[in-house]
Amino acid sequence: MNYRVAQWWGWKDRAYIEDTMQRFRDGFFPIDAVIIDFEWFTNETDYDYPPDTGKSYYEDFGFNEVLFPEPQYQLSDYNDRFHIKVAGIRKPRIGNTATIADARKKGWLLKNCEPGGGYPPIAPGYACGRGLNYSLPEVRDWYADQLQPLLDAGMAFWWNDEGESDYFTFHYWNEAQRQALQKWQLSERFFSVNRAFSPGMARLGATVWTGDVFANWATLEGTPGTMLKWILAGAPYVSCDSGGDTLAVGSVAAAAGNANGSRLMLALQLACAVFPAIRFWACLAYNAQDESAAVCTVIRVLAAHNQDAS
Repeated sequence: MNYRVAQWWGWKDRAYIEDTMQRFRDGFFPIDAVIIDFEWFTNETDYDYPPDTGKSYYEDFGFNEVLFPEPQYQLSDYNDRFHIKVAGIRKPRIGNTATIADARKKGWLLKNCEPGGGYPPIAPGYACGRGLNYSLPEVRDWYADQLQPLLDAGMAFWWNDEGESDYFTFHYWNEAQRQALQKWQLSERFFSVNRAFSPGMARLGATVWTGDVFANWATLEGTPGTMLKWILAGAPYVSCDSGGDTLAVGSVAAAAGNANGSRLMLALQLACAVFPAIRFWACLAYNAQDESAAVCTVIRVLAAHNQDAS
């Protein structure tokens, strides 16, 4: 089993990353990789950006210097010293103003917005006029070239989120990422974690998870059925956020539940027993002054069975 942990949003700086890794090693907790959200490459999210535009300072393909002032050295050091790899989240859209303008001029952008994974989609969605059309070979070529320096620096794999902008976005997006990896090193096996899928993606090395779920007993009870439906629909390497998400807001928050110890343990036992891939994610409220909870803000643990490279 390979265990991976990712903190959704809240990696503060380089010292925080290294302290978290050290805590896992000191406590003899199984860990294989960390997966970092937006903050690995930028210091803000792009959810509030106006349609068809971005920010001039937004870097879509780079490293946040607060977390990674020396990315190549750090990623190599984490692998050698802690035996931990680092992966990052990717979004299917662009946030830099100049890059958006260039992509629009070349006809590389989708006309529709991202629905946010809900069904039926909530109109008009978000990231309107900024989503790349990965079905175009020239877009995949360009995107692969942008990923090259990140792979050269040592990024291990990608966590692909919010690609419901088109039925085939996740498929062609993964094609572009695999293309980048093959340019970098043919012997490396491609791996990614995706929020949705189209049948056939598993042959690329793509795993999926079933989106954000609540931390309550009803959700836990329905999880095996959801997993089987996804497998029957063409996603054999499927998992869910075992543990549950308590980040819901408004009227939804009351139904979300609380990721307490008993729910977390049962969710992990269920995932270990029946899931082809195990993704353990628990969102816990905690006192920021409580040092004992320093690594328990929003933790995701993913364990995936080793698969033969062929």
